[in-house]
Amino acid sequence: MGDNGLTEVLQFRPDFRVETIGTDVVFLIGENDRFVLSGRHSATVAGLIDGQRSVREIMNTTPDPLQQSEILYTIRRLKTGGYIVPTARDISVAGAAFWQGIGFDIQNVEKRLSSVSVSVHSLGGISSAALIESLKRAGLNVSDPGDMVMVLTDDYLRPECARINAAALENHRPWCMVKPVGMTLYIGPVFTPTAGPCWECLAHRLRSNRPVERFVGVYRKNEAGFGLPPISTPSGYAAACELASNAAALILAGRPENHPLHASLFSLNPTTFESTRHTVVRRPQCPACGDPHLMTAQGERPITLEPVDKCAGSEGGYRIQTPWQTFETYAHHI
Repeated sequence: MGDNGLTEVLQFRPDFRVETIGTDVVFLIGENDRFVLSGRHSATVAGLIDGQRSVREIMNTTPDPLQQSEILYTIRRLKTGGYIVPTARDISVAGAAFWQGIGFDIQNVEKRLSSVSVSVHSLGGISSAALIESLKRAGLNVSDPGDMVMVLTDDYLRPECARINAAALENHRPWCMVKPVGMTLYIGPVFTPTAGPCWECLAHRLRSNRPVERFVGVYRKNEAGFGLPPISTPSGYAAACELASNAAALILAGRPENHPLHASLFSLNPTTFESTRHTVVRRPQCPACGDPHLMTAQGERPITLEPVDKCAGSEGGYRIQTPWQTFETYAHHI
C-alpha cells in the first residue's frame, strides 16, 4: 500500500452484505460466498470501514496508540484476505460488485477499460446505435480503430466478413460477430488471431450447412449468397446488444482467449429461451489462418503401418478405443 497504506480509502467488497452480530462476529454475505469474521477488533473495524474514510482516519477514531496499531493490523489482515478492497471511483456500486464477484480487481478494471476502445461495424443495414450505447454503458470507449472490433450483421456469411477477417489477422486484433436479428440470435465467436479459429474456419462449416442456398447461388451465379426477409423484435435486438457489450467488457478487462465466447458461438432463441453454445474448431488447412496445402501434403504422404494396442470388442472386429470414447473425442464437431 502506498504511503504505508494510511491514505488509502477502503471498502468491503461491494458484492458483500456486511452484518455485525453482537460485538465480535461479522458476517460477509455474497451471492456465492459467505464468510464469518470473529473477534472484537474485526467487529470494531467493520463498523468503521465505509468507503469514505482513509486508513489513517479510521485509526484516528481512537487516541490510544495501542488500539490504533490493532486497528491497522486488522485492516491489513482483512485486505490480505481479500475481504476489503480500494474504493471504486469511476464504476457504479452495482458494477463494482459485479466485477469483484467474478474475481476481477476493480482498480485494474477501471484502468484497463479507460485505456482501450471498441470499434463497431454494421453490415446488412443493421443499426449500430443500440450496441454503441450499450458499450458506453459498460464503461467502454467507442472509436475507430479500436483494440477490438464488434461486427453487427444479419448473416455470418456476408462477403464483407472476409475483408474484416483478413484485416484482423494482419493487425492481430480480436473481433466478435453479433447477429441481433432473425429467429435465432447469435453472439460470438470472439476471433483471436494466432489463438484459435478465424472467420473462414467458421464460414466453411456454415456453408456446408446451407446446401439449398449454395445450389440457388450457383444457379443464379451469385456465389455471395442472398439475404432472407428481415426478422427482428426490439427486445431480441436489445438483448443481443447488451450481451455482446458485456462480453466485450469482460474480454477487454481480461484476455480474449479466456472468455467463454473464445472459439465459441452462443445462440439464443428469444421465443423458446433455448440457448446453445457451439464450439468453433480451427481448421489447420484454412486458407486464411492455416496452411492451405496441408491436405495435399497429407494425401501424398506414404501410408505407414504401426502396431497399436486394441481394446476388447463385443461387436465383432477390433478397435483402438470404444465407440463412446470416439464420440467424446469428436463430439464438439457435432
